[in-house]
Amino acid sequence: GEGGWMVAPMLMGTARIVRRATAEGEPRALPLLGRAYEVAWRADLEACAILRASDALGPVQFSLERQRRLVKDLHDAGVALVPASGAPSGGIAPGYGLVDELEEWAAAGIGPAELLRLATSSAATALGLGDERGRIAPGLRAALVALSSDPRRSVAALRSPALLVVRGQVRESFDLEDSLTALARRNAAIRAERSRPITPPPPPLPEGETLLDGVVDIVNYGERSSVERYTVVRRPDGRLTYGARVRILPTADEATREFVVVQTLRSGLVEEFDLTLDVLDEKGEPLLSENGAHSFTAIGRRVGDTRKLAIERSRGGVRFASQRVEEALAAVDGSTMLLGLIGAMHFPEGPSYVVGFDGVAMEPIVDRVDLQVSEKDGRIVLSGSRSGAVFGFSEGGEPLFGARASNGGRVEVEATYGLLQGVPPRALPIPADRRFTGDPARWREAGPPGDADATGDADPTDDADEGGGK
Repeated sequence: GEGGWMVAPMLMGTARIVRRATAEGEPRALPLLGRAYEVAWRADLEACAILRASDALGPVQFSLERQRRLVKDLHDAGVALVPASGAPSGGIAPGYGLVDELEEWAAAGIGPAELLRLATSSAATALGLGDERGRIAPGLRAALVALSSDPRRSVAALRSPALLVVRGQVRESFDLEDSLTALARRNAAIRAERSRPITPPPPPLPEGETLLDGVVDIVNYGERSSVERYTVVRRPDGRLTYGARVRILPTADEATREFVVVQTLRSGLVEEFDLTLDVLDEKGEPLLSENGAHSFTAIGRRVGDTRKLAIERSRGGVRFASQRVEEALAAVDGSTMLLGLIGAMHFPEGPSYVVGFDGVAMEPIVDRVDLQVSEKDGRIVLSGSRSGAVFGFSEGGEPLFGARASNGGRVEVEATYGLLQGVPPRALPIPADRRFTGDPARWREAGPPGDADATGDADPTDDADEGGGK
């Protein structure tokens, strides 16, 4: 307080967990959220459900009570508190989130009239906007709310505005409902577009014998987020080239994008790779630059006789970065299916290094990934610092199941399309100990690799063909 600090507490960061413990059904905000935020919300709801099921809400409630007392102590000490919602993070809706936060402050013991002052004139002053907004006065911005009950008695009155004045325009309550309905319909139309059948063309691969060619949906909390066409080719010299075309489906904020990665392995390590990322037009064609180049390109080539890769990155055909990766890379990430297939075919048990591209500059980020194979049923588990994944493959490389979890949520592989025609069965022989032998529909019940109580149906007398060694 003496230092003039301004503090924006976030009680809803904890309170949302307690509130979800008693809520029924899905939150009203879900149909109104863009895809990226919806994923974050569903991940948050899943975590809350786990806490609820494990009867772990007691410590959460205790923590919330401590946080409420701290907010009240800060206020009583004269510290400038600035209400903020934290929306649209998991479980905190735009608009409603601020009212939720103010209700938590009320539960901490701060009176409703004081809360209104903190959320209006005091907040504007804290942000240096006191001469523009936060009060009803001539010359200030016309941003008003009219309510049917007195918010000085309860801030819950803020949930039911009779009308708003926003940027000088009057909006009745039914206008707000109409806007929300239109937004929900727009999102539903986008979801429908994302769910239509898509079979992308094959990735650009060198000449050779096609060993595997398939299409899978990548499903994110029940909704398809991308489609992957994956292909494996044996080149005339015996090397294996893995390619994938990943069609990333549109959202309310982003157009359809396409990620193509082709990588060739030698002695279990990446020898070369080519990667592109483009935005697609309405016809599904890449929006190339004026010189006909891809939006983003990364090229990796082995440096002489070493195991190091030199990577060059370009935007619109203009190179902007070049560097060497010191680790010996076992795979290039970007396709869920390729990561699983390359892991099954080439990764040794234990650690391997995988490179992925992330961020605005698509920086190459190397992650150490540990592979485990279940002795019970041949499940493959890949554990890294950035994500974890589990796969089950048939003896010919067909995906039986797959799931991947990261900070961005969880995705699952759905082999909706299966393998495409023209490829001989069992052409890509997965090593015998890495073929899933359990019930694919019950893989979640199998427990961790090596668990003595796993429910896989592995047959210890299995004499499957051993020709597909590592």
